[in-house]
This record gives sequence, C-alpha cells and structure tokens, in this order.
Amino acid sequence: MVQENDTYKAAVPLFEHWLIAQDFKILISDQLKEDMEEAHARKEDAAFVTDAEITDLIENWPTYTGVTITSSQVRQWISQADTNVKKRMLFDLLRGIKFFGTQEVNALFESAHEEHIKPRLPIIPQRSRSDRRDDLWVTYVDGPAKSGAVYARQYVKKAKVSVKCVKEMAFIDKALESNAPLTRAPELIVIIDDFAGTGHSLSGNLGDFYEKHAQSIAKSEIPVLVLVVCATEEGDERVRKRLGKLDENADLTVCESLDQKHFAFGPENKIWENQQKKTEAKELCQRLGSTVTPRHPLGYRESGLLIVFHSNCPNNTLPILHARGKGANKWTPLFERSM
Repeated sequence: MVQENDTYKAAVPLFEHWLIAQDFKILISDQLKEDMEEAHARKEDAAFVTDAEITDLIENWPTYTGVTITSSQVRQWISQADTNVKKRMLFDLLRGIKFFGTQEVNALFESAHEEHIKPRLPIIPQRSRSDRRDDLWVTYVDGPAKSGAVYARQYVKKAKVSVKCVKEMAFIDKALESNAPLTRAPELIVIIDDFAGTGHSLSGNLGDFYEKHAQSIAKSEIPVLVLVVCATEEGDERVRKRLGKLDENADLTVCESLDQKHFAFGPENKIWENQQKKTEAKELCQRLGSTVTPRHPLGYRESGLLIVFHSNCPNNTLPILHARGKGANKWTPLFERSM
C-alpha cells in the first residue's frame, strides 16, 4: 500500500481493482477464520488426556468382574470419540464414577448386619471362631444367575452366617407353600439386592414374592428385611411404599444412599467445569448412547447414573459405559454389562 495525501492506495493497481470488486471484508473474514482455527487448535491441545491422568484415575479402582481395568483400555474407550475435547468429556465421566468394589460392599454388609440385622436375632454364644449362625434365610428375588445371588453369598461371608442359609427362592417357595409347619423356622428372612435405581424392578419382584407367600409369612410370623447395597432417593421411596403395602412388618435397609452427585448431569455433580460443559457432555452422551441403546440413550428411564459394581453394571448407568454397539454402530464399553 502507498499513501497519497490522506488516503492509501494499492501499489499494484490490479490488486486495488480486486479489493474493490471483492470487498475488503474478505480479508477480515480470512483473518477471523485463521484466529478461530488457532483457538480451536489450542483448545484441542489443552483437552488432551495424558497417560498420567489415566493412571491416577484408575490407580485405586477395584477389579470389574474379577479383571483389572488397564490404562490402555481407558485410552481405547475414550478414543472412540473423534476429538480431544470429546475425549476429555468421556474421561470426565469416568472421574465421576462411584465404584462399589468387593471390599467396600463387604464393609457395608458388615456394618448393616451389626446395626440392623443382628439386633433382630437371638444372642447365640460363639464357642469357636469358626462357628457360624444358621437361624436366618438369605435369599434374592432376581434369580440364581443374577447379581442378587452374588451379594447373598458375599453377605453371609461377612456377617459370619452359615453358607447353608443362602436359599434359592425355589426352596423358600416350597417351604412356605407346604401346609406342614417348618421343621425349623428361621428368625428372619433377608432378601438381598445390589441396587434400587428407580425401584420398579425390586418392587415388582417383591410383589411377586408376596403374591405367593403373604399368607404363609403372616401365619409363620417370620419377619422379612430387604437389604440393598445402594439406592437412589426415588428407588428407596418406591420400594418402601411397596413393601409397606405388602407387609407392614417388613423393613428396608439401604447400606448407602445415592444423591444427585451420582447422576452424570445432576445439579450437584462437580465434574463439569460449567453449565455449558455439562450441556455439551449430555448432548454427546445422548448421541453416542442412541447408537447402542436407542430407547434409553442415557440409561433406563434416562437416569444417567455413574454407578458401577464389582460384579456388574446397572442399566440405569450411562449405556456408553456398559453397552456394546451392534452392526454398524460399533462401540466397545469399558464395563460391559452381563445380562
């Protein structure tokens, strides 16, 4: 450019004619585009998840279905997103997980037994360290191949109860349906479950149990206690209401209550830097989740929970954590759910 008096002109006339024809704003647009590209590149660089971050996150994770989750598995899982910013969002989800490992569940069962169950039972002198009490039945309402059976066996071990006290529901059905009095009636029936999310599943199973045995339980005067590892506020309330209608003498004990911080997009979850980040992450989870579980992209009844158990992952948890994509919708979960 050259200055003539108070104006500037292009030194090359052809360039001056091009500027007049194309509008000077095109130069501003190009500069703005470059600035935006540089800002995007900086944002991508800043969002990169380092190996050290992954190692720090999983260092204290318990095993899942008996297998240790490795750094490479976490890297592979987040790498299914196509940008560093989206990978960071997936990593932040992992930071918010509440992982119920074997040791933690053991501690919860031990505490619940001492506080809520043992006081309901008669005092039995322990003659040796190997003695185990056998005056209660421990069962589950979700079938022998489901998680309830796993936790029933885990409970009796920590509560120092005989393993023969773990009864399949078929045994209890047969025992209670008989008109003959029980040879030895238990002091208590403990029904074990791992989780009450919405409470619909457990409430339904308890309803089926009492539909068969309400009269027998009332006649035998055997009290029932439902023991759940953890429950949301909604699940707790629904199960209590259902149980109260089924058996006024039955009770529910929840080892650990879940609150809003256990929901990926709950108002009290602190894993997101701000509301915009939370909104973007939710949109990402909805989009990815719709490819693996189209009906519930954020989990059963759109719960969006971040809960993992050592033996399985509940379907209320975000599907991208536990569900495998099918066909063209390839997606490999980090905590694949057993059906």
